Amino acid sequence: MAGSLSVGLGTETSDVDLFVFVDEVTGGRKHPVREGIRVDIEQITVRDIRELARGFRSFTATGTDRTQTTLDEDTLKLVVRTRLGSVLKPGAPVDEIRRDLVPDVLRKVLMTRNLVDLGAFVEDAYGALRIDDLPTAYCASGIALDMAADALLAACGDVYVSEKLRLRKLIREPRLTAFTRHYWQTRHAGVPADADPARLRELIHARLWLIGGIGCACVLSYWDGEPEGEVPVPVVGGPGPTRNPFLVPVRYADGCGLTRPNSAFDVSEDALGLWSLLDGRPVDAVVGALAGKAGVVAGDEVRQEIRAALEQFREMGLLYSGFADV
Repeated sequence: MAGSLSVGLGTETSDVDLFVFVDEVTGGRKHPVREGIRVDIEQITVRDIRELARGFRSFTATGTDRTQTTLDEDTLKLVVRTRLGSVLKPGAPVDEIRRDLVPDVLRKVLMTRNLVDLGAFVEDAYGALRIDDLPTAYCASGIALDMAADALLAACGDVYVSEKLRLRKLIREPRLTAFTRHYWQTRHAGVPADADPARLRELIHARLWLIGGIGCACVLSYWDGEPEGEVPVPVVGGPGPTRNPFLVPVRYADGCGLTRPNSAFDVSEDALGLWSLLDGRPVDAVVGALAGKAGVVAGDEVRQEIRAALEQFREMGLLYSGFADV
């Protein structure tokens, strides 16, 4: 049994979704109604689902082979629901199929998929801002933030795919209590249709910085495992160096990268770790935080290396000091 009911997210009118694994498909989908409840029954050959499941034994997506993260949505839902659903008739084939669908692999696939896909909407927001099309930038940044929230849910192990249940999933995840409150305020800010353009720009940028912070957390802090406690809200503010809000971190099996409007490039995990700290805090605070993570003393040599790296970031357009610099 798959679908929202099987993961505790059903409503009074939810259908019961059943996947039946068979040797040969004998007919199309059936939709009988039992006691007022619609039951959607879909037959899938054991051969097909077994072959599909084998692709999720390990995270294999790379920058050049993204097959694992670019499945069509119906296939992705089949994969996820097969792993999360309740088994009504246990057996060796079903056990094998579900064993191949490794939860941590699904977690990484959903994180990567959402971060890559939302990059297109960040690019749309950028392009719209360039021509002062604030309504489009507002909408595009909102869609991108929703997808970032989905990536963070995946980081927490919630890989069930559903746009309409996003907020409910966020609310029920105790590690995301503070984030959900901030997400709601940033996503649904109650901005009037005739809002001041400066206010709209401020909100759009706040969304984009939040997206970048979520991306950094997913590909760095939570890549190897779920958050152990409350997820901190990545907030930007202060006079120090600040990361460019139009860049989105991504991670594949062969390394990390940053996407930007019309391009993308590889970046080392160490460089991405430094970039993730650029939230407006003073440079000395950045040095201290990075040295603390590396377990080294923040001496003059370390300070010089980090300042040199920041200057290189500036030359590459990785820092934000005004919209014209993007």
